[in-house]
Amino acid sequence: VLEERLGNFSEATRYYNLGLSLSEKVKNDAQSLTILNNLADLYLSKKDVNQAKLLLEKALLLSEKSKLYRMKPLLQANFGLCLYAQAD
Repeated sequence: VLEERLGNFSEATRYYNLGLSLSEKVKNDAQSLTILNNLADLYLSKKDVNQAKLLLEKALLLSEKSKLYRMKPLLQANFGLCLYAQAD
């Protein structure tokens, strides 16, 4: 998150992907959801709506599969932002 706030998008992406890989390896679905959402937000801020949508779709599926519904409204809202951004 720090790298993202500093504008170091390539470093932020690298750290998010590393964190995602580790959280998937240890099957920490809650952490994976958070990382997928943050990574999607990063891509959306870079105007890469398609990549953001893919990540949010993956997160929404994981939320359903793992029955972790707490983040689902946030994921859906961010997916809506992607659709809105695509309409522009």
